[in-house]
Amino acid sequence: MGTIVVTTNTTLDGVVQDPDGKEGLPFGGWFSQFGGRDLGAWAELETDEALRAARGMGARGGLASTRPECS
Repeated sequence: MGTIVVTTNTTLDGVVQDPDGKEGLPFGGWFSQFGGRDLGAWAELETDEALRAARGMGARGGLASTRPECS
């Protein structure tokens, strides 16, 4: 059985609306404002891990071993 990991951008009080400020809401852009200096590196790592998992190249081989045409 595999594991599904879901990440989301939210504040401590549960705000998930307009984290990047592109929607133009009054409190939009909070994620980049309070995300810290390593936000870019973190986002890149998270994206890379998600793409590897989706392509079946994770630690256990995932789908790559059963569907070589997808990798």
